[in-house]
Amino acid sequence: TTYTSVVGNWYEPSVSCTPTTSLAAFWVGIDGLTSGSVEQDGSLAECSGGKAYYYTWWEMYPANAVQIVGTTLKPGQHVRASVVRSGTSYTLQVTDSAASADSFSKTETCSSCKNSSAEWIAEAPSGSNGIYPLPDFHTWTLGSSSVKSGSKSGVISTFSDDEITMVDGSGNVEAQPSALTGGDAFKVAWKRST
Repeated sequence: TTYTSVVGNWYEPSVSCTPTTSLAAFWVGIDGLTSGSVEQDGSLAECSGGKAYYYTWWEMYPANAVQIVGTTLKPGQHVRASVVRSGTSYTLQVTDSAASADSFSKTETCSSCKNSSAEWIAEAPSGSNGIYPLPDFHTWTLGSSSVKSGSKSGVISTFSDDEITMVDGSGNVEAQPSALTGGDAFKVAWKRST
């Protein structure tokens, strides 16, 4: 099965910062589970020097690094993120309903992408020194999610789905997803930073 569309909606969660630099990424995308590529976009919360900063971004991994677009995103603002594929063309779109400067629509191409999974993710991203600590984002609530594969459209539960729990290298839970609600929504609860 190959996927052609993934959509998710959320309200940007507020992070509680410590002096340690930490990052929490919230995104939707195509690929990533079993493939070597990810076509993704969403929001990012960064703790730096004890202060919180919020961004919108996109990435066509591994072709490019994360591309920051908006820098005025604030907690509580509504974010709609989508990745829509047509052949080898991908339209990555994020809308911040409260700040047009954070919104964008970007079209990229990838002829080698597998399109083998659709994803809705809350995670600690990685950098040159490995995976960042995960700041306390309390709860990320995803809703109004949709997905399309070929001629079949639906919500998360329309297709077979895998729930992924984020753990550290010792197996300690960092972020715990809930069960699906209504087939198109779930929550991820923060548990620990590392």
